[in-house]
Formats: sequence, structure tokens, C-alpha cells
Amino acid sequence: MNVTRPQTVQPNRGSWIGIFADDPLDDPDVMRLLLEGAMDAVSTSDRVAAVGLRGPRLNRVRFRLHRVVVDNGELAHVDYLAGNGAPVYCWDAIDDVGFFDPKLFFGFEDLDQGLRFAAAD
Repeated sequence: MNVTRPQTVQPNRGSWIGIFADDPLDDPDVMRLLLEGAMDAVSTSDRVAAVGLRGPRLNRVRFRLHRVVVDNGELAHVDYLAGNGAPVYCWDAIDDVGFFDPKLFFGFEDLDQGLRFAAAD
């Protein structure tokens, strides 16, 4: 896959970007908690592409998705983040693999993005 990196990285864009579906967040502290989780994950790992409220793992043999369920506040590795789970993506990871493929829609763009992150790891 050829990935075109941005010509100019915007210095004021921040380190993370949140992507929100039509579903409102249940709690006003969700974004703060997600970003705290992201920073905790970064402090213990070299590469963290994204954090969010929910996501599945892909069974590559049967090509089926299985939602990962964890206790509140725990982090778990998933293959991609569901769009309705308030995913927060690291700009550096997006710069490495490219942004969402505009040809994909309704869940498949999220899956594609997650699989590209995993392949770059």
C-alpha cells in the first residue's frame, strides 16, 4: 500500500483526534478519561495508535469479529475501534498509515484503519 504523508504537518493540530458517530457521549468526562487512558498506554508502550470505548478482535481464520469486553477503566488490545465508541486516534499513527479510506463506509472504514495500524506495528 502506498501512503502519502501530509506535505505539512499542522503544528497546532494536537497529538490526538477524536472521531464521533451520531451517538452522543453518555458522560461529559468520557473524553478526559479516554485521553488519560491514551497517555497511560503511551507511557507503557512504544506505539499506541488509538483508544476508545469499545472494539472487537478479528478472527482471521473465520473472518468474524468478536467484541472485547473489559471492566471499566481497563485497557485491552483490539483490532479496531468501533466508530460509535468515541475512538481517539494518535495523529502520528495516522501519518504513518494514512487516514480513513473514503471508498469504505459504515464500519468497514474503521476495520480497515485498525488493520492498517496493526500491519504497521
